[in-house]
Amino acid sequence: MTLTFARHSSTGPARRKGSLLLAVFLALLSLPATLPAQSGVPTLTLGPQRFTTGDLELDQVRGAGVLPDGRIAIANAGTSNVLIVNRRGTVDKRFGRQGEGPGDFGGLNRIATFGDTIVTYDGLLSRVTLWRTAGTVIRSFIAEAPPGQKGLVQLEAIASPSSYLATVRVYSEQPRNGLYQNLFALFGVRGTERVTLGTHPWSHSYFYAETDAEGGHGSASYGTPFLGESLVASAAGKTLLLVIGESRVTIRRADGTQGGVALPIVPISGRERAKAYADAMIASVKDPDPGWVRKFRLIFGANFPVVERQAIAQRAVTVGGTVWFQEFRKPKDAVATWWIVDARREALVGRLTLAATSTILGGNDQQLLVLQTDADGVQSVVVFDRPKY
Repeated sequence: MTLTFARHSSTGPARRKGSLLLAVFLALLSLPATLPAQSGVPTLTLGPQRFTTGDLELDQVRGAGVLPDGRIAIANAGTSNVLIVNRRGTVDKRFGRQGEGPGDFGGLNRIATFGDTIVTYDGLLSRVTLWRTAGTVIRSFIAEAPPGQKGLVQLEAIASPSSYLATVRVYSEQPRNGLYQNLFALFGVRGTERVTLGTHPWSHSYFYAETDAEGGHGSASYGTPFLGESLVASAAGKTLLLVIGESRVTIRRADGTQGGVALPIVPISGRERAKAYADAMIASVKDPDPGWVRKFRLIFGANFPVVERQAIAQRAVTVGGTVWFQEFRKPKDAVATWWIVDARREALVGRLTLAATSTILGGNDQQLLVLQTDADGVQSVVVFDRPKY
Protein backbone atom coordinates (compact mmCIF):
# COMPACT_ATOMS: atom_id res chain seq x y z
CA MET A 1 0.00 0.00 0.00
CA THR A 2 1.30 3.49 -0.87
CA LEU A 3 0.15 6.60 0.98
CA THR A 4 0.29 9.99 -0.74
CA PHE A 5 0.26 13.13 1.39
CA ALA A 6 -0.74 16.54 -0.02
CA ARG A 7 -0.49 19.96 1.59
CA HIS A 8 -3.85 20.93 3.17
CA SER A 9 -5.42 23.75 5.06
CA SER A 10 -5.51 22.98 8.78
CA THR A 11 -9.27 23.52 9.04
CA GLY A 12 -12.48 21.78 8.00
CA PRO A 13 -12.70 18.51 6.02
CA ALA A 14 -9.08 18.63 4.92
CA ARG A 15 -7.95 18.47 8.53
CA ARG A 16 -10.22 15.50 9.22
CA LYS A 17 -8.83 13.80 6.09
CA GLY A 18 -5.28 14.37 7.29
CA SER A 19 -6.17 12.91 10.69
CA LEU A 20 -7.62 9.85 9.00
CA LEU A 21 -4.48 9.37 6.91
CA LEU A 22 -2.35 9.70 10.04
CA ALA A 23 -4.47 7.07 11.78
CA VAL A 24 -4.06 4.72 8.83
CA PHE A 25 -0.31 5.34 8.80
CA LEU A 26 -0.02 4.60 12.53
CA ALA A 27 -2.05 1.44 12.04
CA LEU A 28 0.36 0.32 9.31
CA LEU A 29 3.28 0.79 11.68
CA SER A 30 1.67 -1.66 14.09
CA LEU A 31 1.32 -4.45 11.51
CA PRO A 32 3.10 -7.71 12.39
CA ALA A 33 6.18 -8.81 10.47
CA THR A 34 4.13 -11.47 8.69
CA LEU A 35 0.83 -11.09 6.95
CA PRO A 36 -2.25 -11.90 9.08
CA ALA A 37 -4.40 -15.01 8.81
CA GLN A 38 -6.57 -13.52 6.02
CA SER A 39 -3.62 -14.04 3.66
CA GLY A 40 -5.21 -17.48 3.21
CA VAL A 41 -2.23 -19.51 4.42
CA PRO A 42 -3.30 -22.17 6.96
CA THR A 43 -1.64 -22.12 10.38
CA LEU A 44 -0.35 -25.62 11.14
CA THR A 45 0.47 -27.38 14.41
CA LEU A 46 2.97 -30.09 15.23
CA GLY A 47 1.69 -33.65 15.17
CA PRO A 48 2.15 -36.10 18.06
CA GLN A 49 5.68 -36.67 19.35
CA ARG A 50 7.12 -40.06 18.36
CA PHE A 51 10.38 -40.06 20.32
CA THR A 52 13.27 -37.87 21.48
CA THR A 53 17.00 -38.43 21.69
CA GLY A 54 17.06 -37.31 25.31
CA ASP A 55 20.50 -36.78 26.83
CA LEU A 56 22.98 -37.86 24.16
CA GLU A 57 25.37 -34.93 24.71
CA LEU A 58 24.65 -33.55 21.26
CA ASP A 59 26.80 -30.61 20.22
CA GLN A 60 26.44 -28.38 17.14
CA VAL A 61 23.85 -30.50 15.34
CA ARG A 62 23.94 -29.60 11.62
CA GLY A 63 21.06 -31.71 10.34
CA ALA A 64 19.27 -35.04 10.50
CA GLY A 65 17.46 -37.50 8.25
CA VAL A 66 15.03 -40.40 8.57
CA LEU A 67 16.00 -43.97 7.66
CA PRO A 68 13.53 -46.57 6.26
CA ASP A 69 13.34 -48.47 9.57
CA GLY A 70 12.34 -45.34 11.51
CA ARG A 71 15.77 -44.61 12.96
CA ILE A 72 17.34 -41.21 12.39
CA ALA A 73 20.84 -40.14 11.33
CA ILE A 74 22.19 -37.02 13.05
CA ALA A 75 25.14 -34.88 11.93
CA ASN A 76 26.84 -33.99 15.23
CA ALA A 77 29.52 -31.50 14.19
CA GLY A 78 30.77 -30.89 17.74
CA THR A 79 32.16 -34.43 17.91
CA SER A 80 32.73 -34.79 14.14
CA ASN A 81 30.58 -37.88 13.75
CA VAL A 82 27.23 -39.23 12.61
CA LEU A 83 24.88 -40.85 15.13
CA ILE A 84 22.31 -43.51 14.21
CA VAL A 85 19.58 -43.21 16.84
CA ASN A 86 16.77 -45.74 17.31
CA ARG A 87 13.17 -45.11 18.32
CA ARG A 88 14.07 -45.58 21.98
CA GLY A 89 16.28 -42.51 21.68
CA THR A 90 19.55 -44.40 22.15
CA VAL A 91 22.55 -44.65 19.82
CA ASP A 92 22.86 -47.79 17.67
CA LYS A 93 25.92 -46.64 15.75
CA ARG A 94 28.41 -43.80 15.81
CA PHE A 95 30.88 -43.22 12.97
CA GLY A 96 33.31 -40.57 11.77
CA ARG A 97 35.96 -38.60 13.65
CA GLN A 98 37.96 -35.39 13.45
CA GLY A 99 40.57 -35.55 10.69
CA GLU A 100 41.22 -35.43 6.97
CA GLY A 101 41.48 -39.11 6.05
CA PRO A 102 38.80 -41.39 4.57
CA GLY A 103 35.76 -41.42 6.83
CA ASP A 104 36.99 -38.36 8.76
CA PHE A 105 35.41 -34.93 9.05
CA GLY A 106 37.19 -31.60 9.06
CA GLY A 107 33.93 -29.66 9.28
CA LEU A 108 30.67 -31.62 9.09
CA ASN A 109 28.09 -29.26 7.55
CA ARG A 110 25.23 -31.23 5.99
CA ILE A 111 23.53 -34.60 6.03
CA ALA A 112 20.76 -36.23 4.00
CA THR A 113 19.29 -39.73 3.80
CA PHE A 114 18.10 -41.60 0.71
CA GLY A 115 16.82 -45.04 1.65
CA ASP A 116 19.64 -46.81 3.49
CA THR A 117 22.26 -44.42 2.08
CA ILE A 118 23.51 -41.51 4.18
CA VAL A 119 25.15 -38.56 2.41
CA THR A 120 27.34 -36.09 4.31
CA TYR A 121 29.11 -32.92 3.24
CA ASP A 122 32.32 -31.62 4.80
CA GLY A 123 32.59 -27.90 4.06
CA LEU A 124 36.18 -27.62 5.23
CA LEU A 125 37.39 -30.42 2.97
CA SER A 126 34.75 -29.80 0.23
CA ARG A 127 34.07 -33.53 0.39
CA VAL A 128 30.86 -35.46 -0.19
CA THR A 129 30.74 -38.94 1.37
CA LEU A 130 28.20 -41.72 0.90
CA TRP A 131 27.79 -44.11 3.85
CA ARG A 132 25.99 -47.31 4.70
CA THR A 133 24.08 -47.28 7.98
CA ALA A 134 26.70 -49.64 9.44
CA GLY A 135 29.22 -46.80 9.11
CA THR A 136 31.19 -48.07 6.11
CA VAL A 137 32.10 -45.64 3.34
CA ILE A 138 30.57 -46.39 -0.06
CA ARG A 139 32.55 -43.66 -1.82
CA SER A 140 33.58 -40.03 -1.46
CA PHE A 141 34.39 -37.23 -3.88
CA ILE A 142 35.29 -33.55 -3.92
CA ALA A 143 32.62 -30.99 -4.85
CA GLU A 144 34.01 -29.23 -7.93
CA ALA A 145 33.01 -26.16 -9.92
CA PRO A 146 31.90 -26.35 -13.56
CA PRO A 147 34.56 -25.89 -16.25
CA GLY A 148 35.56 -22.24 -16.54
CA GLN A 149 34.54 -21.37 -12.97
CA LYS A 150 37.25 -20.80 -10.39
CA GLY A 151 36.91 -20.36 -6.67
CA LEU A 152 35.84 -22.11 -3.49
CA VAL A 153 32.83 -24.37 -4.03
CA GLN A 154 30.12 -24.37 -1.38
CA LEU A 155 27.60 -27.22 -1.46
CA GLU A 156 24.14 -25.78 -0.76
CA ALA A 157 21.81 -28.79 -1.01
CA ILE A 158 21.96 -32.55 -1.54
CA ALA A 159 19.41 -33.67 -4.13
CA SER A 160 20.29 -37.39 -4.30
CA PRO A 161 23.29 -39.67 -3.64
CA SER A 162 24.66 -38.64 -7.06
CA SER A 163 23.49 -35.03 -7.41
CA TYR A 164 23.79 -31.79 -5.50
CA LEU A 165 23.44 -28.01 -5.79
CA ALA A 166 26.45 -25.80 -5.17
CA THR A 167 27.76 -22.27 -5.59
CA VAL A 168 31.05 -20.60 -6.39
CA ARG A 169 31.71 -16.93 -5.79
CA VAL A 170 32.07 -14.65 -8.82
CA TYR A 171 34.71 -12.05 -7.99
CA SER A 172 34.49 -8.47 -9.19
CA GLU A 173 35.91 -5.09 -8.18
CA GLN A 174 35.19 -4.20 -4.57
CA PRO A 175 34.33 -0.65 -3.47
CA ARG A 176 36.60 1.10 -1.01
CA ASN A 177 33.79 1.71 1.41
CA GLY A 178 30.16 0.75 1.93
CA LEU A 179 28.00 -2.32 1.45
CA TYR A 180 29.23 -4.71 -1.22
CA GLN A 181 26.96 -7.26 -2.88
CA ASN A 182 28.52 -10.67 -3.40
CA LEU A 183 27.58 -12.56 -6.57
CA PHE A 184 27.56 -16.36 -6.72
CA ALA A 185 27.15 -18.75 -9.63
CA LEU A 186 24.68 -21.54 -8.84
CA PHE A 187 25.08 -24.90 -10.54
CA GLY A 188 23.68 -28.40 -10.30
CA VAL A 189 25.66 -31.62 -10.49
CA ARG A 190 24.24 -34.99 -11.52
CA GLY A 191 26.96 -37.61 -11.88
CA THR A 192 29.48 -36.09 -14.30
CA GLU A 193 26.96 -33.57 -15.69
CA ARG A 194 27.08 -29.95 -14.52
CA VAL A 195 24.24 -27.54 -15.25
CA THR A 196 24.69 -23.78 -14.78
CA LEU A 197 21.69 -22.22 -13.03
CA GLY A 198 22.67 -18.56 -13.28
CA THR A 199 24.58 -15.94 -11.32
CA HIS A 200 22.69 -14.31 -8.47
CA PRO A 201 23.15 -11.75 -5.69
CA TRP A 202 23.96 -13.95 -2.72
CA SER A 203 25.10 -11.96 0.33
CA HIS A 204 26.72 -8.70 1.50
CA SER A 205 30.06 -7.60 2.87
CA TYR A 206 30.48 -4.24 4.61
CA PHE A 207 33.64 -2.25 3.95
CA TYR A 208 33.94 0.40 6.66
CA ALA A 209 36.36 3.33 6.51
CA GLU A 210 38.55 3.60 9.60
CA THR A 211 41.32 5.78 11.01
CA ASP A 212 44.01 4.26 13.25
CA ALA A 213 45.69 5.85 16.26
CA GLU A 214 48.48 7.28 14.07
CA GLY A 215 45.99 8.93 11.72
CA GLY A 216 46.28 6.34 8.97
CA HIS A 217 43.23 5.68 6.83
CA GLY A 218 41.86 2.45 5.46
CA SER A 219 38.87 0.17 5.49
CA ALA A 220 38.01 -3.12 7.16
CA SER A 221 35.63 -5.81 5.94
CA TYR A 222 32.82 -6.91 8.25
CA GLY A 223 30.39 -9.78 7.89
CA THR A 224 26.67 -9.05 7.74
CA PRO A 225 24.97 -12.34 8.70
CA PHE A 226 21.93 -10.37 9.86
CA LEU A 227 21.19 -9.40 6.24
CA GLY A 228 21.03 -13.07 5.26
CA GLU A 229 21.87 -14.72 1.98
CA SER A 230 20.19 -16.42 -0.93
CA LEU A 231 18.75 -19.85 -0.14
CA VAL A 232 18.53 -22.94 -2.32
CA ALA A 233 16.97 -26.35 -1.67
CA SER A 234 15.94 -29.47 -3.55
CA ALA A 235 12.66 -31.38 -3.18
CA ALA A 236 10.57 -33.66 -5.41
CA GLY A 237 13.23 -33.50 -8.11
CA LYS A 238 13.01 -29.70 -8.33
CA THR A 239 15.31 -26.83 -7.38
CA LEU A 240 13.87 -24.08 -5.16
CA LEU A 241 15.75 -20.76 -5.07
CA LEU A 242 15.00 -17.71 -2.92
CA VAL A 243 17.33 -14.90 -3.99
CA ILE A 244 18.30 -12.27 -1.44
CA GLY A 245 16.08 -9.22 -1.81
CA GLU A 246 13.18 -11.19 -3.32
CA SER A 247 10.03 -12.72 -1.84
CA ARG A 248 9.27 -15.14 -4.68
CA VAL A 249 10.68 -18.66 -4.53
CA THR A 250 11.69 -19.72 -8.04
CA ILE A 251 11.00 -23.40 -8.73
CA ARG A 252 13.04 -24.99 -11.51
CA ARG A 253 11.64 -28.26 -12.84
CA ALA A 254 13.65 -31.17 -14.23
CA ASP A 255 12.80 -30.16 -17.82
CA GLY A 256 14.22 -26.66 -17.27
CA THR A 257 10.87 -24.84 -17.10
CA GLN A 258 10.13 -22.66 -14.10
CA GLY A 259 7.34 -21.79 -11.72
CA GLY A 260 7.23 -19.78 -8.53
CA VAL A 261 5.63 -19.27 -5.12
CA ALA A 262 5.48 -15.95 -3.24
CA LEU A 263 6.22 -15.87 0.50
CA PRO A 264 4.04 -13.25 2.29
CA ILE A 265 6.82 -11.93 4.53
CA VAL A 266 7.46 -8.25 5.25
CA PRO A 267 11.22 -7.78 5.81
CA ILE A 268 12.65 -6.11 8.90
CA SER A 269 14.68 -3.02 8.02
CA GLY A 270 18.41 -3.50 7.56
CA ARG A 271 19.29 -0.92 10.20
CA GLU A 272 16.99 -2.56 12.72
CA ARG A 273 18.67 -5.88 11.99
CA ALA A 274 22.12 -4.30 12.34
CA LYS A 275 21.26 -2.84 15.75
CA ALA A 276 19.83 -6.16 16.95
CA TYR A 277 23.01 -7.88 15.73
CA ALA A 278 25.19 -5.39 17.62
CA ASP A 279 23.11 -5.86 20.78
CA ALA A 280 23.47 -9.64 20.56
CA MET A 281 27.22 -9.56 19.84
CA ILE A 282 27.97 -7.15 22.68
CA ALA A 283 25.79 -9.14 25.09
CA SER A 284 27.70 -12.32 24.19
CA VAL A 285 31.07 -10.89 25.31
CA LYS A 286 31.89 -10.97 29.00
CA ASP A 287 33.31 -7.62 30.18
CA PRO A 288 33.80 -6.16 26.67
CA ASP A 289 36.29 -3.36 26.12
CA PRO A 290 34.40 -0.02 26.18
CA GLY A 291 36.31 1.19 23.12
CA TRP A 292 35.27 -1.89 21.17
CA VAL A 293 31.65 -1.40 22.22
CA ARG A 294 31.69 2.23 21.02
CA LYS A 295 33.26 1.22 17.72
CA PHE A 296 30.79 -1.62 17.20
CA ARG A 297 27.86 0.69 17.95
CA LEU A 298 29.25 3.23 15.49
CA ILE A 299 29.60 0.64 12.73
CA PHE A 300 26.26 -1.11 13.22
CA GLY A 301 24.26 1.79 14.61
CA ALA A 302 22.26 4.63 13.08
CA ASN A 303 24.89 5.24 10.39
CA PHE A 304 24.60 1.73 8.96
CA PRO A 305 23.89 2.06 5.22
CA VAL A 306 20.43 1.70 3.75
CA VAL A 307 20.04 -1.84 2.40
CA GLU A 308 18.29 -2.32 -0.92
CA ARG A 309 18.38 -6.13 -0.98
CA GLN A 310 18.09 -8.25 2.14
CA ALA A 311 16.88 -11.77 2.83
CA ILE A 312 13.36 -12.37 4.13
CA ALA A 313 14.19 -15.93 5.23
CA GLN A 314 17.24 -17.20 7.06
CA ARG A 315 17.04 -20.96 6.50
CA ALA A 316 15.60 -23.44 3.97
CA VAL A 317 15.15 -27.08 5.00
CA THR A 318 13.87 -29.97 2.88
CA VAL A 319 11.25 -32.16 4.55
CA GLY A 320 10.15 -34.89 2.13
CA GLY A 321 8.48 -33.21 -0.84
CA THR A 322 8.32 -29.83 0.92
CA VAL A 323 10.78 -27.04 1.70
CA TRP A 324 10.43 -25.10 4.95
CA PHE A 325 11.63 -21.47 4.97
CA GLN A 326 12.35 -19.91 8.35
CA GLU A 327 11.35 -16.26 8.43
CA PHE A 328 14.10 -13.90 9.59
CA ARG A 329 13.71 -13.06 13.25
CA LYS A 330 15.47 -10.71 15.63
CA PRO A 331 17.83 -12.25 18.22
CA LYS A 332 15.44 -11.54 21.11
CA ASP A 333 12.29 -12.86 19.39
CA ALA A 334 10.70 -15.68 21.39
CA VAL A 335 9.19 -17.44 18.37
CA ALA A 336 10.18 -18.33 14.82
CA THR A 337 7.78 -18.69 11.88
CA TRP A 338 8.28 -21.32 9.19
CA TRP A 339 6.57 -21.17 5.77
CA ILE A 340 5.99 -24.47 3.96
CA VAL A 341 6.21 -24.76 0.16
CA ASP A 342 4.97 -28.01 -1.39
CA ALA A 343 7.38 -28.64 -4.28
CA ARG A 344 5.11 -31.17 -5.97
CA ARG A 345 2.10 -28.83 -6.03
CA GLU A 346 4.26 -25.70 -6.32
CA ALA A 347 2.14 -24.02 -3.68
CA LEU A 348 2.46 -22.35 -0.30
CA VAL A 349 0.54 -24.77 1.93
CA GLY A 350 0.97 -23.52 5.49
CA ARG A 351 2.98 -21.87 8.19
CA LEU A 352 4.13 -23.15 11.56
CA THR A 353 5.23 -21.12 14.58
CA LEU A 354 7.75 -22.67 16.96
CA ALA A 355 9.68 -21.45 19.98
CA ALA A 356 12.88 -19.72 18.92
CA THR A 357 14.78 -22.48 20.72
CA SER A 358 13.47 -25.02 18.18
CA THR A 359 14.83 -25.49 14.65
CA ILE A 360 13.57 -27.72 11.84
CA LEU A 361 16.34 -30.17 10.84
CA GLY A 362 14.65 -32.28 8.17
CA GLY A 363 12.33 -35.24 7.86
CA ASN A 364 10.18 -36.99 5.27
CA ASP A 365 6.52 -36.99 4.25
CA GLN A 366 5.53 -38.61 7.56
CA GLN A 367 7.99 -37.29 10.16
CA LEU A 368 9.43 -33.93 11.15
CA LEU A 369 12.78 -33.68 12.96
CA VAL A 370 13.15 -30.74 15.33
CA LEU A 371 16.27 -29.62 17.20
CA GLN A 372 15.46 -28.27 20.65
CA THR A 373 17.95 -26.32 22.77
CA ASP A 374 17.27 -25.67 26.46
CA ALA A 375 18.34 -22.71 28.59
CA ASP A 376 21.67 -24.41 29.39
CA GLY A 377 22.45 -24.99 25.72
CA VAL A 378 21.73 -28.74 25.88
CA GLN A 379 20.48 -30.02 22.52
CA SER A 380 18.10 -32.85 21.69
CA VAL A 381 16.37 -34.02 18.52
CA VAL A 382 12.62 -34.64 18.77
CA VAL A 383 10.68 -36.61 16.16
CA PHE A 384 7.09 -35.50 15.49
CA ASP A 385 4.42 -36.56 13.04
CA ARG A 386 4.63 -34.05 10.21
CA PRO A 387 1.79 -31.50 10.30
CA LYS A 388 -1.06 -32.21 7.91
CA TYR A 389 -2.33 -29.62 5.46
